[in-house]
Amino acid sequence: MSHSSDNAAPLQVRQVLLDLLSRRDHSKRELTQKLVQRGGEVSQIAQEIAWAEQQGYLCETRFAQMLLRTVLQKGYGLAYYRQLCQQHQLDHTLWQQSLAEQEPDWFDTALQVYQKKYGRATSAAVTELDFKERQKRMAFLQRRGFSSEQIRYVMQHSED
Repeated sequence: MSHSSDNAAPLQVRQVLLDLLSRRDHSKRELTQKLVQRGGEVSQIAQEIAWAEQQGYLCETRFAQMLLRTVLQKGYGLAYYRQLCQQHQLDHTLWQQSLAEQEPDWFDTALQVYQKKYGRATSAAVTELDFKERQKRMAFLQRRGFSSEQIRYVMQHSED
């Protein structure tokens, strides 16, 4: 199977791009990577991505909002969301705007994640945890992207 026909290439790149976007929103960076992996040429990919943006098929604002919803649903914190946005090379204002629109309660999210993993306990039971176990639970929340302030809140309020 040869790929000698140059005029078929733009159609193929566009078709793959539309196929990817029909499944879920993507960032420009993510689409570019996937299309390069499939053998697309960078200049053609850039043109097709610009076309998709003009058509409204590709919207990084929508992607940032979807990413935030996913992060919240999976029980991750702000630091995790910020890291994902940076990996996708999203503009700082885009993800700040998503945060302002959705106004997530990171303290409540951290508490729910903690209670899902460790169950509800009385405050006496939490304070009776040995140092090592407390550190382990706090590290779990930290790895999920919660701040030390949110973790302290969880450790104090996990009895509700």
